[in-house]
Amino acid sequence: MDLPEYNGQEIQDYQEVCPICDRICEPGAMLFCDHYLGVIESGDLIWIPTEKNKPFDEIRNFIAELDDLNGFYKEVYTATHNLLLDNEIKKLIKNFEKSDFNLASYIQNNSIYRPATVYHKSNLFLGFYTEHFDVIISSSQEIKDQISLFSSLVNVLKAGYQVKVRAVEQNFYDPNSEETEEDGIKQEAIRRLKVKRITQRTKAKTE
Repeated sequence: MDLPEYNGQEIQDYQEVCPICDRICEPGAMLFCDHYLGVIESGDLIWIPTEKNKPFDEIRNFIAELDDLNGFYKEVYTATHNLLLDNEIKKLIKNFEKSDFNLASYIQNNSIYRPATVYHKSNLFLGFYTEHFDVIISSSQEIKDQISLFSSLVNVLKAGYQVKVRAVEQNFYDPNSEETEEDGIKQEAIRRLKVKRITQRTKAKTE
């Protein structure tokens, strides 16, 4: 998009300047450069360009799942993170955790995403810009690559957690034993994964 360059001139209502290429943008009118990501309002990233929506949706959905898991199944959240082998997804999860599982906070807390610093005083929101949208794409792809395994672990661990809770309620499990709840959940998860693999191998041999 052919946008005017900022050279210190007075800018108009709702306009702002990209901190990377110095082009004058107006996000509310869908006039922005390639560096533009969106604006942050009430803790959410909005006015995202259509072509950038999909990777942000992938990340936003994953963050929401992590938030729910951490809030309602803390032991399962911790055990899932510990059982994941891929260091990139583990690092990504930790970064989301540091941002309180909020996409807008994740953007604001990361130095590669920069807010507009030159803008008209009438502006209610400020746009965020980056030279590194490839990081967003890479994070989205990492999530897509790992989501199947992640979901399987969560489902198995939740089942193990529920079994453990029922065992405690029915006095089949001694809460004073040296085994922690997380240890028990992990063991149940590993057992179920082994059974699943054996079943899959058996099925493959008979086909």
